[in-house]
Amino acid sequence: MRKTFFITVLFLFFITSFSFSQKFGYLDTEAIIMLMPETEVAQAQLESQITELQTQMEEMQVEYNNLYKEYVDNESLAVGATGKWSKAIKEVKESELMQLQERITAFQTTAEASVQEIQTELFTPIYDKIDAAVQAVAKEKAYICVFDINNVLYINPDKCDDVSSDIKVKLGIIE
Repeated sequence: MRKTFFITVLFLFFITSFSFSQKFGYLDTEAIIMLMPETEVAQAQLESQITELQTQMEEMQVEYNNLYKEYVDNESLAVGATGKWSKAIKEVKESELMQLQERITAFQTTAEASVQEIQTELFTPIYDKIDAAVQAVAKEKAYICVFDINNVLYINPDKCDDVSSDIKVKLGIIE
């Protein structure tokens, strides 16, 4: 917290001290990402992985529902009816239901972590490519800072330049 505060104060000091001679830029990273062909490929791969995980989850849920239905149906049989489970079999079935529920919960947790990991793997190179383009444009055009409008509360467009088109050119999205 102190480090963030110190950096913010230092940053504000530099802005106020050098604002007359320095240039600032801004861009919309999310809009640029949506235009990149790599994003479509990464999104398709991510959705494929999510679909696969959802299919596995649905299969587990069907297995649970079938086992639960079997349990409920057996419970509804009259005492002494043919096919009514003994107390030992009933306990085994209850244990199976609980174990399957635990497996489903563990799978959900693992699947969520897996999706996050895959998303990071797929999108990190895209963000790195944008970062390299931003740094190159900032150096070429002598910007002291380039802000992402998605991470800043307010940018005065009269005092900052929109460098989005320069970044798009650098990335080869537009000519």
